[in-house]
Amino acid sequence: MKSKWLKRLLIAVACFVVGVGLLIVYSWIFGGRVRQTARNAKGTVTAEVVASGFAAATDVDYLGVTLKTRFDPIRHTVFGGSDYGAHIQISWIGTNVLLIRCQYCEKLQGGNILEQKWHQVTICYDQSDAIDLPGEQSAACLGEPASVTSESHP
Repeated sequence: MKSKWLKRLLIAVACFVVGVGLLIVYSWIFGGRVRQTARNAKGTVTAEVVASGFAAATDVDYLGVTLKTRFDPIRHTVFGGSDYGAHIQISWIGTNVLLIRCQYCEKLQGGNILEQKWHQVTICYDQSDAIDLPGEQSAACLGEPASVTSESHP
């Protein structure tokens, strides 16, 4: 009787360990490479510029901006597309106002995502490149740059 209980417990523990391992490997393979990280002033939201290289050998990487909260590791893509030479930079211009600058954005193609709001975060786009980005921006997008924590990754 005790042997059956112990055997079931060991099987359950093994299944749990394998499941967690598969989840880690999945996120490692499909998570992409982080090129830049910026955390808002409160430290509650992290923005990342991520390049995903899981396309075919003849295709290009996907380049995008993702947001995640402090206690939720799941990323939400708010801007991105197929990268044919675009350069994206991010910075916080307020506690909950994210500025996305995209140079050569005409080279970012294929199903671009252009969100203007995610939870409490307002997303602003630098339109100096004369590309077709959302026309009506929030009044919060006109603020001055604030000090933030930002890191670039190679």
